[in-house]
Amino acid sequence: LNNSGTIIERTIVLPGNTLYTRRSTSQVWSYPNIHGDIIATANQTGTKQGSTLTYDPYGNTTGYPDNSNHNLDYAWLGQHQRPTEHQTTLPIIEMGARPYLPTTGRFTQIDPIEGGSCNDYDYTCADPIDNLDLDGECIFGRRGKDNRAMRNGKRVGKDKRPCKGGGISQPWKKGFCPFGKNGQKACRGARQARWIGRKARGCFIGGIGGGIKYLGIVNLIRLAAGRGALRAIPGAGWVVLIGGCAIGAWRNWE
Repeated sequence: LNNSGTIIERTIVLPGNTLYTRRSTSQVWSYPNIHGDIIATANQTGTKQGSTLTYDPYGNTTGYPDNSNHNLDYAWLGQHQRPTEHQTTLPIIEMGARPYLPTTGRFTQIDPIEGGSCNDYDYTCADPIDNLDLDGECIFGRRGKDNRAMRNGKRVGKDKRPCKGGGISQPWKKGFCPFGKNGQKACRGARQARWIGRKARGCFIGGIGGGIKYLGIVNLIRLAAGRGALRAIPGAGWVVLIGGCAIGAWRNWE
């Protein structure tokens, strides 16, 4: 809208994540890459406008598309309609709850959600290639299921879900390793050990459950008492035990 309340343009997301901007006398089609950054635009005749755009991992670029009014355009993460203000030499991206500076790779305000990233100002634990923080509150995917009511295809009310796990004191539990080279090695080793432990506990619990169901508690105790009991288990019993172990490991029963 302009200062008199007249609609001057409208931008919507089309299937395939292309942005479509409709103006009074023209149209702009904005095409993203797989990261969601707008790299090319075309007019209503399909003619490409300007050059192909490139970005570094933190969103710095040498040019901007013209797909919104004045000096606010959808560029880096433009597919997700995160506009960039580039009137000055210090561009600012409106990233949900907080402004983000691509030149520093940091937000300008404290994270409103505890544990949303590795510290209160950094962007996605310094890993912008593998992670996103589109709302300025929490790394994408670290929140639980959104149970808010739906109205007209949109969630109603404030999103009050906390970030999973809170702090980053044990990052191998959070699914990422925000360390240097040596820390990454140790972190990944811890994650692998935790994964093996979960599978082993799931196998054990699943096997016990299957054994109780098929053999009964008394025979299961006899099985644990000595090797001779192993020979007494029929083939179907082994299927139940191994199947229970496999299902327990798959579902991470703990």
